[in-house]
Amino acid sequence: MKTITQFSHVASTTAKALIYEGKPAGRIIANWSDNPNGSVCTASVIIFGGPLKDAKNEKNGKEFNYGNMGKAGGYGYDKLSKAVWQCFQNVGIETIAVSPGNGRTDDEFTERGYIVFDVC
Repeated sequence: MKTITQFSHVASTTAKALIYEGKPAGRIIANWSDNPNGSVCTASVIIFGGPLKDAKNEKNGKEFNYGNMGKAGGYGYDKLSKAVWQCFQNVGIETIAVSPGNGRTDDEFTERGYIVFDVC
């Protein structure tokens, strides 16, 4: 399985670090494609600490790791929040703040006690 940074046609990436109780707890990595039909955001939510650490979908075995990806394309909404929302759906975890395209990606994690940092 590819990691998010190994996709072809990467125009840019977004990276966020998640801290929980002063310790590294996860990251969000997103690939923004250079597709001529409109950019596509493919995001991966990777969790290794905090309240989401042991979250796992009992039906499909998905968890918050590199293999759990969400995608969003098209125009007119926040693609990162939709892609992250899909990651939560894959794991079967109800979201608190983020929903498709609402732009509240960071809020989803701060509401759960994580601190979110943008990584340049």
